[in-house]
Amino acid sequence: KESDRSRSVSEAQHLFLINSTEVNGWIEKSWMLRLLPLDKENRETSLQYIWLNVLSRYPTADELREASQVLGANKTPAQANLQDLVWMLTNTSEFSLRH
Repeated sequence: KESDRSRSVSEAQHLFLINSTEVNGWIEKSWMLRLLPLDKENRETSLQYIWLNVLSRYPTADELREASQVLGANKTPAQANLQDLVWMLTNTSEFSLRH
């Protein structure tokens, strides 16, 4: 028997995540993001932790490379860059379908 659960994101779900000040507030206030070590030596482990918490899986090599570009490859990123990365992950179809 087929599942009754939809395998696509509704327009209302998508708009809620894109426009939600509530979700954005959760991301901005996250103690986890403030405590993650993102220096060059710890960055990959911290990014894996973010992926596991947001998407329930490890990032691919390409995703790690892209995330490092978002954060700034050779420096410790600003908190805003990290929040942008988490915001991007929460606005993926994958996030909407898993949570």
